[in-house]
This record gives sequence, structure tokens and C-alpha cells, in this order.
Amino acid sequence: MADTDPDVAFAALETEAHASLARPWAASPPLAARPLLTVEFFPAFGAHRAWCLFEAEHGSLLLREAAWDRVSDLAAFAEPFPGRERPRPSRPTLAVRDVLLPRTDIEDLLDASEALPFPSGPPLPPYSSGEISSVRFDARPGAPRFRWELEVPSGWEKLAEWTADARARLEEAMTRPGATR
Repeated sequence: MADTDPDVAFAALETEAHASLARPWAASPPLAARPLLTVEFFPAFGAHRAWCLFEAEHGSLLLREAAWDRVSDLAAFAEPFPGRERPRPSRPTLAVRDVLLPRTDIEDLLDASEALPFPSGPPLPPYSSGEISSVRFDARPGAPRFRWELEVPSGWEKLAEWTADARARLEEAMTRPGATR
């Protein structure tokens, strides 16, 4: 049996990784809760990440980060040295981390999301090799999702600014000393 074309095999791996990042609550261990908010960031270089906020016990929030180590997986498909091959992964290399946060740590971010205008504009762009950001308001009716590539569509600036702030705050919360894991 001939080897699968590396480009085709990596494209399948990427599709599976993005499907997993779109549903971080389904990652192991699965969560049986509806998220409040999902923020995704797929840089052209580096790990692709999704952060999801869930209601938790005692007025706290559970923050789940799912990350795909795209760089390592891609390196296994782009072996530049003849005669030296790394095993190609058959599943994406995903890492999942959970942190419990006091709701007060992120309440202002959630409140600000309620005041965001929903932009109108072009339809969702297809995935590309460029940087992609997206936000999905899971707790709102219809769970509206907004996704853009490097260039923010006209009228989406407030949403893009809020999303960049949310991404930075959620990344910081994952590494905060004393965060409950």
C-alpha cells in the first residue's frame, strides 16, 4: 500500500484539529455543560488555541483551553532530511487545560460582551494559511459566531478589539499563580 500524500494527510489532520478546537467541551475529560463563550485564535505560525468559559459551582467559572501543536505536527509531515523520518501523527497533538476562576476575575469581560454590537458584513471567510480569529457567544440564542482573517471587516472593529482583549485575559488566566486546576 502506497503512503498517503503528505499534503492530503496533513490537511485531514488539520481538519480534525479544527473540529476539536471548535468543540473544546468535548475534549477529554468531556464537560456536560453549555459554554458561555468560545474564543479561537489560529495564527499562521504557532499553536492554534480555543478558550471556552463555563459556569461552575459556587459562582466560579471553568476556563478550558484546548491547543493544537500545529508546528510539531506539521514538522512531521515536512521532513527535510532524506533518510530521517519522524513518525507522522494519525491524530492531532492536542493539549487541554482547565482552570477554575472566580467569576469576579472575568465579570467585566462578560459584561462588555453583552454590550457589543453584532456586526454585519461579509460572510465567514474560508480557512486559509493566514491568521484567523473568531468568537462565538455560546450562551446567546443562536450562538452567533464571528470569524475574520488578518484584515478585520469594516464595522467589526469593536468586536475584534474585544476579542483581542478577551484572548489576552484568558491566556493570562491560564497561567495566573494560584489558579485552581
